Amino acid sequence: MKTTTMKWVVTVLFFGLSLVASAAPALKLATYNIRNFGARELHSNQKSTKSEQSSLRWQLNKLNADLIAVQEVVDDREFINFIKSNYSKYGVVLSKCGGNGRQKLGFVYNKNNLDLLSYSEDASLKEYEPCHEGLRPAFIANFKFKKNKSTFTAIGVHLKAGGYPESIQMRAKQYKILSQIIRKQKSKNRQRLIVLGDFNTTEYKSRNQHYRKFVKFVRDNQLTDFSEEVECTSYWNGGEDDGIFHSSLLDHILVSDSFLNQFWTYEVTNHAHCKANRCRQEREESLGFTFKEISDHCPIMATLE
Repeated sequence: MKTTTMKWVVTVLFFGLSLVASAAPALKLATYNIRNFGARELHSNQKSTKSEQSSLRWQLNKLNADLIAVQEVVDDREFINFIKSNYSKYGVVLSKCGGNGRQKLGFVYNKNNLDLLSYSEDASLKEYEPCHEGLRPAFIANFKFKKNKSTFTAIGVHLKAGGYPESIQMRAKQYKILSQIIRKQKSKNRQRLIVLGDFNTTEYKSRNQHYRKFVKFVRDNQLTDFSEEVECTSYWNGGEDDGIFHSSLLDHILVSDSFLNQFWTYEVTNHAHCKANRCRQEREESLGFTFKEISDHCPIMATLE
């Protein structure tokens, strides 16, 4: 009896140590729509190049994330120079295409922890329209943890914006296309997946039928939505010119079971003016410099250990 018990204890300890040995290193995942970075017409009235970059540098330092999905990079050369000039530890890769607004998307990644293996764009999400017409593509990158050599695939997205019925219908169509992209990645034996970015889920907080379509998309693809853990990820004027801004939840970090199972625990937080104002209604002047000088969106981050 004692011998059997001892064998069971040793087996449990060995299994536990094996899990620790095979577990992925701690990882900080974030997504951030940085509102038309480098667009000259915006710099003439809303924000200057200097204030934009100074504020963004402050915010990225606060995050200290390992992988950041970024959206709305208009001046891609300036953004790449910004990252290289300020962060020796970060690499950056961006899409070539950005739709009508030339709003490229991509990833900033910590080269000390992650190796970039490959990347590509999937134009099916923009219905194969010309590069700088219509919507944005999906941006797909494969990474490897330097510590334990395990790999994962990140899919960055920036779906159709707006709360009009035709915009909502287009997003529902994009959910189906994105499901096909996910299935295609899984068919290549890329089970460890994260899908993150600006999903423009304007209907998320209302919990209506369109919210349920998004939830069905998440469930059908066997994903976990980390954004369920936060109350908001952005602010908008509510459709009224009364100076009052309302919080909304547009940005998401979705992870597959195979990716999540590499870790023991996770914590999800929002940042910038969303965190400072606790997602309450506020006047524009109360939202602070991250709203004025960087973006109406806030970074959202998942810390996995």
